[in-house]
Amino acid sequence: MININSLIEQSRGALTARRAILREDSISETYKKYPELEQLDELVLDARKNKFVALIDKDEDLFNRFEESEKDILQRRTAYIIKKGINPEFDGEHYICPKCSDTGYISLEKGKRQVCECHNEDLEECYSASGMADYSSFKSSSYDDNYFPNNNRRAQIKKNLLKIIVGAGQFGKDNLWIYSDRQQTGKTFLSIIIAKTAIKLAHTAIYIKCEEIAFLNREALDDLKNCEYLFIDDFAPAVTTGKGVGSELNTILEVRNASQKKTIIVTSFSKSSLVSECDMRVAGKLQNAKMVIE
Repeated sequence: MININSLIEQSRGALTARRAILREDSISETYKKYPELEQLDELVLDARKNKFVALIDKDEDLFNRFEESEKDILQRRTAYIIKKGINPEFDGEHYICPKCSDTGYISLEKGKRQVCECHNEDLEECYSASGMADYSSFKSSSYDDNYFPNNNRRAQIKKNLLKIIVGAGQFGKDNLWIYSDRQQTGKTFLSIIIAKTAIKLAHTAIYIKCEEIAFLNREALDDLKNCEYLFIDDFAPAVTTGKGVGSELNTILEVRNASQKKTIIVTSFSKSSLVSECDMRVAGKLQNAKMVIE
């Protein structure tokens, strides 16, 4: 399973190399413009080499002379840099992304973290690999809490789903949730942007239509069992009773519950309908599920 943390880890080697290249370029350009500075730096290096030799030879007098020489050269170097207006950090290695210091993450409160925007391409790759390849245009900013006038239900559902993701209060205690609402209320849109939010918070999340489970290979089924957050959309009783979906769903839910991973069932059916009409093995588990919103 591709996850954002592994993608960030893979990029670190390239970032280290890029920082080193940029440092060498900065030094080269500065020396080209200010050859006197290069000469001073070479004198500093010579003094330090000679100090090392004197230290090996245990010649304290010679060591002290070269140490004084180094101090003198460094003073001349500092004066030259100030006089010419040279950036004193020209030979330092600087972060490519100052926001996250090239870690890939921005720290949030309570020890949580968020993927930095410098890894937006990795996020998009992760979204695509996590079942959302067809939903690249689905953004949190496009979700209107007030789409239905005088009705705060959409806002409350989003708030509750986010609480499940961050494990807030009672929402952090239960593993199986049912997000039930009537058709054409934005369930798919909201489920996808919450799944993307989970990934952006450095978690693993997968979005899948219930009927697609019948066509997954063993590796993909294992991913459904092991991801931290699983959103199963278009969940319908009839789907669970055909093509072996019920058996696979039962195993997935059992494994996920045992490892305390969150599963969100997204459906237009009421909980009572799911319990009475789904595959009996799945229905038994749904009976104990919590509702995202009543």
